[in-house]
Amino acid sequence: MTLFFIGICQVVSFILVALGQNAWHSWCGPLAASFAFAIHWKTLEGLSERQASWVSFFWFLGVSLVQLSWMTDTEYQGFYILIVYFLIALACAWQFSFFSRKIRTTSKLDGLSILGLCGLWTLMEWSRLYFLCGFAFNFVGLSLSCHLFSLQMASFFGILGLSFWVIMTNLMGLRFLKSPRSTFFLCQWVFVIFLPYVYGMGHIAYHDYVKEKKGDGSYLAVLIQTGLLPSQKYQILEREEEFIHPILQWRSVLEELATYAKQKMDLVVLPEAAFPFGFDRYVYEKQVVQKELMDAFGEGVSESFPADKEPFVQKKLGIGLRVSNAYWIQTLSNFFHTQVMAGLDVEELGQNYNSAFSFEPGLLPERYDKRILLPLAEYIPFEGLRKLSRRYGIESFFTAGTQAEVLGPNKISPSICYEELFSSIMQEGREMGAELFVNLTNDGWFPFSRLSKQHFTQGLIRSVENGVPIIRSCSIGVTAAVDSMGRVIAKLEENQKGALYVSVPKYQYRTLFSHWGDAPLIVLCFSFCFIIYGKRVFLRSRSLRHS
Repeated sequence: MTLFFIGICQVVSFILVALGQNAWHSWCGPLAASFAFAIHWKTLEGLSERQASWVSFFWFLGVSLVQLSWMTDTEYQGFYILIVYFLIALACAWQFSFFSRKIRTTSKLDGLSILGLCGLWTLMEWSRLYFLCGFAFNFVGLSLSCHLFSLQMASFFGILGLSFWVIMTNLMGLRFLKSPRSTFFLCQWVFVIFLPYVYGMGHIAYHDYVKEKKGDGSYLAVLIQTGLLPSQKYQILEREEEFIHPILQWRSVLEELATYAKQKMDLVVLPEAAFPFGFDRYVYEKQVVQKELMDAFGEGVSESFPADKEPFVQKKLGIGLRVSNAYWIQTLSNFFHTQVMAGLDVEELGQNYNSAFSFEPGLLPERYDKRILLPLAEYIPFEGLRKLSRRYGIESFFTAGTQAEVLGPNKISPSICYEELFSSIMQEGREMGAELFVNLTNDGWFPFSRLSKQHFTQGLIRSVENGVPIIRSCSIGVTAAVDSMGRVIAKLEENQKGALYVSVPKYQYRTLFSHWGDAPLIVLCFSFCFIIYGKRVFLRSRSLRHS
């Protein structure tokens, strides 16, 4: 095998894997899941162990740099994010190089060895979820999410199960490439390539039949996308000229909602941190707010104004009555006679929370607090980093929430932004009886990147893992509705300001993953690794006895 041929194979496999995600070129995904990794490992055979390790390291470093390239957008994050970007890519590259060495040192790729190696890789990806806030953006299983049929496999063992299957498929491909005359190895390889697609076809056909037979109806929802960049929503030092006054921010939202004032609706959703000043800071003059609401919906909306009490209204000495963002939202809930979900910051007992609030007509709002906080942006992992955060105007931080919640008559399990990437977080809400997922997001901190598309893909996976429809509302990002099989019902264009009126099928079902989560797969992976390790120790000791 010439160096030129090795180089061509490495480039082809690199392109397929690096671009094999929905956010890039979805047609590359099935090819990456089928054979791209196998080609990479096969062409390493002509190299020394040291050379092969370095080739694997730089190959996957390049893959990670491409897939995580959204982190190079320094518009709001500053240049420190580039350091984080390279550190994450280097860590992923080290994992893959270590894994590739294990493949080379495996003398025989029999079924047990393949399962052990798949278990090892899956455990390495799983370990990424437990460092700082965790990181789940570039799991290799995402290549199987590029096609609706293969995505359905996530209903068994989630995104980690998809990663297990991708590695297993490629190792079976590698085994065939090592023994190209083996019809048995070829048939096994082809079988595992096509099984996810065959299963997916049957899965969708079955549930479409059951859905039609049950006739559960639909959620009628209005999803707001404010289209505001962080510098437009908040007063950011040195960019204050871009700031849009909160009254004008609210006016824009009211204009969008007024379009659907006569439509029946079950839910209105506003994005994460939808407006400045949080949940119950009393900063708006009551008469001004009432006028804005009446200008949008007519004088009849006055009957929907909440009572003059906290958390809606507060009397300030020498100033008069002032109202909060909660006043605006409660009015909307009363006026539309529907549940309204909105992301707002809140302070309680000296602690700040990034929260999702559920408003219902005539009731006090319920709340869910975000549990997965981002380092530097939302919490300080190390006290020494506080000085760095101040350079970017970040002085206050959030406290993490402690539990999942199911809110309102629609039995909504909310998630906020980055939490949507964590299968275990979403599965907890499903286990508590959620029948609808709502994600409130602001991807505007990386506005000119592929982050929003990659983030949206995670929503598709969570819906399939749990058999639950999902609704997403973003300031900047992909505002959309997805059914319980990961099919996009409707969506707004990225960064577009507007409101999406959508009918989302209520049909939901229990999956194996929604019952068990990641636990069975992790136990299996540990078991496979221990069996392989035990087998090697046994063979080594027997060899020593014979010698």
